[in-house]
Amino acid sequence: MKILITLALVFSFSARASFLLEPYAGVNINGGWSDNSSDTVNQFSGTMYGARAGIQKMGFMLGVDGRKGSWSVDNEAKSKLDYTHLAMFVGYDFPIL
Repeated sequence: MKILITLALVFSFSARASFLLEPYAGVNINGGWSDNSSDTVNQFSGTMYGARAGIQKMGFMLGVDGRKGSWSVDNEAKSKLDYTHLAMFVGYDFPIL
């Protein structure tokens, strides 16, 4: 009985902190942009991958978000775009009832 009460007290007073980890990957099939000076539209496609990692405690969250992408552009020069992004995020998880 003492063990059961001790376990109940240990688990009822434990801290509620969470580690957030969210890997992601994507494919851009058809994107495009045009310059104001010309009427041609540059089409691009490629892949992107990244991850988000952080901590969450009492609803508040803080962490970093990083992603990397590589796209090929369908124009006369057959250009290639490389994309790297690193950012921080801050948020709050609102409880639902």
